[in-house]
Amino acid sequence: RAPLTVQASALSAFSRVAQLAVSVLLVSGAAMAWLHGVRLDSLWGPSYARLVLLKVLLVMPTLALGGWNWRFVLPRLEKGQAVSA
Repeated sequence: RAPLTVQASALSAFSRVAQLAVSVLLVSGAAMAWLHGVRLDSLWGPSYARLVLLKVLLVMPTLALGGWNWRFVLPRLEKGQAVSA
């Protein structure tokens, strides 16, 4: 196994890249929804907007897991504490 400092360094670098990538995806997704004419009231209708809503609901758990790792796992690794699975 790699030392905790190496793990923390790798996770920290990945976290920065992941935050930027998620930001770009959110902005581009909102722009595409706007270009396709998706309105908030149409999210409940049988249309393209329903697929956008499904996609958002499927991505939310992944974003929550990433946030948990960034908020709780990364600080422990940076302090040199082991993180149990």
